[in-house]
Amino acid sequence: MHGGDQGFRKAEAGYFMTQEKDGNAVRHAAAGAVRVEANRSRKAGKLRLRVTVKEGWHFNSNQPLEDYYIPTAFAVDGQALDVSQYPKATVKVLGFCDKPLSLFAGGFPLQIAQPDVAESAEIPAATLSFQACSNEICLQTEEMQFTLW
Repeated sequence: MHGGDQGFRKAEAGYFMTQEKDGNAVRHAAAGAVRVEANRSRKAGKLRLRVTVKEGWHFNSNQPLEDYYIPTAFAVDGQALDVSQYPKATVKVLGFCDKPLSLFAGGFPLQIAQPDVAESAEIPAATLSFQACSNEICLQTEEMQFTLW
């Protein structure tokens, strides 16, 4: 989505709201349980996301404790964020599962360096992929894309 795009956009699991202004974007997903604010600046050379997950909801971390859980992933043009760049996950047991889970909840930052545009003929895009879950339900995996400028 480019700088002036506003309105509703189709996501795999439903619709999310997008607002963009001056290189910043705010997106909502998971029926309003997730808010992602993107700050992108060519001068800074980085794309910064601030993810806020509504109380009672969570994502699996980028390194879930079981192979069958869907991890959170952040990438630019297919280049994944290094494991060390993700925030520290919270490990805890929730009411629906006896085993510990590795989770992101509340608010957390993600940051990735922007690629050199001269190397690419296309405008680079960042993709955040996540599955929002509550203690009662897990929604379909959603992807949010952000053009870098």
